[in-house]
Amino acid sequence: MLRVDRPQIGRVGKLVAIVLILIIAPMAFFAIGSRAKARTRTFSFAASADSYVSAAHRSQLFGPAPSLRTAGTVAWSYLRFDVTGVVGNVSKTTLRVYARSANRLGFVVNRVQTTAWDERTLSYANAPPVGPVLGRSGPIKSKQWVTVDLLLPADRDGPITLALTATRYSTGWYASRESGATAPQLVVQTVIRRAGPSASPLRPTSDVSCSGICSPGMSRRSGWLRSGDSRPRSLPVPRRLGIRQVTSA
Repeated sequence: MLRVDRPQIGRVGKLVAIVLILIIAPMAFFAIGSRAKARTRTFSFAASADSYVSAAHRSQLFGPAPSLRTAGTVAWSYLRFDVTGVVGNVSKTTLRVYARSANRLGFVVNRVQTTAWDERTLSYANAPPVGPVLGRSGPIKSKQWVTVDLLLPADRDGPITLALTATRYSTGWYASRESGATAPQLVVQTVIRRAGPSASPLRPTSDVSCSGICSPGMSRRSGWLRSGDSRPRSLPVPRRLGIRQVTSA
């Protein structure tokens, strides 16, 4: 009858298994640990000053008013936010305002370079110039929060001034900071990455001589592993296991 030899794991086979465990396990640990762990944080800032100006009332002051206004080229609003304590890489900046009226065309958010203005003295006559567009709201429903994504990386501490403007035939009313709970907000989202352990790839050492049976990266005295030598080492191949025929007596 036919009898199949059971595999014999000799000295070489055991060394191969040990080497594979010693190589694969640490490399897997470092590969997992080196993946950057990211978490997000959100920073919210209420408006520190806001007001609107009107071409129809050039010297009138609207700083204490509970509402902000946009009306084509006739009226527009200013908002200032004091950004401080932002940590991480800024991934998103949004403006939130509360709409007191519906507006089919919505409003436009513009950047204003100067921050040296006072809501108590701001009027059409001394209003700072309005800069480039940072975002658009789209259609607005009454008595709802409106969120606009801004092309504005608020990545450093300091004041930021924004303007709310509108197209020629668009008019809207929005809650000012005097309204309390519905005051305008600037929301900054950041990503904080925590790097895992960093290590150079594990490579075999070759500065220790090997006597007897050795495997790649190991010797009787050597262990892990120093980068710098990539010379291959030969490994004795165990005898091939086969099937032999045994004749019964």
